[in-house]
Amino acid sequence: ADVFRVLSQQFGDLAAEPISTTRVLKKLAHKGRCGTARSVVRWLERCGYECNAFHMGTAINACAKAGDWQMAVDLLATMQLVSVEMDTIGCNSVISACEKAGQWEQAIELLGIMARVSVKLDIKSCSAAVSACAQGKEWQQAMDLLSLLTQKMIQANYVCFNAAITACEKCGEWQSALHLLSFMVTATFQIDNNFGFNAAISACEKRGQWQKTLSLLATMVEVSIPPDTISFSAAISVCEKCLEWEMALNLVKAMAKATLHMDQISYGAAISACEKAGEWDQALQLFRSMAKTHLRRDVVVHNAAAASCQKTGKWQIAFGFLDAMAQDSIQTDFISFNSAISTCEFHAEWRKAVILLDDMSQAMLRKDTVSFNAALTTCEQAGEWQMALALISSM
Repeated sequence: ADVFRVLSQQFGDLAAEPISTTRVLKKLAHKGRCGTARSVVRWLERCGYECNAFHMGTAINACAKAGDWQMAVDLLATMQLVSVEMDTIGCNSVISACEKAGQWEQAIELLGIMARVSVKLDIKSCSAAVSACAQGKEWQQAMDLLSLLTQKMIQANYVCFNAAITACEKCGEWQSALHLLSFMVTATFQIDNNFGFNAAISACEKRGQWQKTLSLLATMVEVSIPPDTISFSAAISVCEKCLEWEMALNLVKAMAKATLHMDQISYGAAISACEKAGEWDQALQLFRSMAKTHLRRDVVVHNAAAASCQKTGKWQIAFGFLDAMAQDSIQTDFISFNSAISTCEFHAEWRKAVILLDDMSQAMLRKDTVSFNAALTTCEQAGEWQMALALISSM
């Protein structure tokens, strides 16, 4: 009531002029004052003034800009109640607000309402709905919406396909992602960015499809869409998962040739690939080259490099990583200590193993079965049965 009284005092007869009222609503929309915009619309209704599609559309746009999807949906419903004809622009604004909020079910419901009241669907309507489905990991709904575009004779663009491929990627549907990407490549519309390719590469990476991933990188070059750091990082990651360390290193070289800077993901994956293959010298080389960049070598990178040395008997180097982490102010974890203690086991360094167990306690890290077993085995090999019994009693 207070709001309506203030509006009456401020605007008075101005509300009787639709153009002037629309101008006021546009200013509110520009400032993102969606609550005030809705109050103006309700005030118009209460005073019996004309409330037309321009008023409602401007108020809806204010809500969309402010990210208030619920208020935008409410205003759209109000249009039906006061017999104001909905239009494509207003509906698209509401669907876009739902998309940004990840409200895929509401976005699809709005498409249904548009169809029922004969509001024309366009590419913006469907693109926003497909993007909402991608955020909600509803890949099948996204695919169905692409089919709807065909039924409505609407030409899908790369934005629509990118969103659908992203939905497939989030759900691990790599085959569907590749199918959509293949259609994009062979279609007539222009692909202006690498979002779709990167999403498909990520889908293949998650499912361990390293050969498909490399094929996608080659296709990007063929269609003049240069792979970026994200593309290469995902490809290196899948090579690491599939124990293809040589291919991972080839991709590292390809990044350098393309003058692309490696990130923490690509460095970490490449070092881990070398670690799993026992290629300690390659892992160390990558670890040292990372120091020359602005990137911070985190605990994961340190652990992978240390493990590569530990597995290949380079125990002096492996021990050095704990000191290096301390110098770099990196918090060690139980993996760091377990790797170092396991190194002690291989070289009968029982005193060092016991010290490391104590260091774990001081670092407030929980000692697990791996930690104790490695330390016990080290003491056993050195004939230190009294220390072994002491460790058992402390478990």
